[in-house]
Amino acid sequence: MSLAMANLIVTLLGLYFAVGAVVAIVFVSGGAGRIDPDAKSMPLQARLLVFPGAMGLWPLILFKLFTQKAPPVS
Repeated sequence: MSLAMANLIVTLLGLYFAVGAVVAIVFVSGGAGRIDPDAKSMPLQARLLVFPGAMGLWPLILFKLFTQKAPPVS
């Protein structure tokens, strides 16, 4: 692997996780309540546990936030 290819991979991973951090902040600070009504009352410690997962799975989080019209009925 060339140095240019390695730099490209590292840059793309950095961009992926930078966008993921922004999406995770929005999700943890209030967007989770749009997907799950019980998440509105989640304590800060639980929100911090969700943050890394939301950061890594940000494409799925964005898809859910923009396509789900109402919270699921339980």
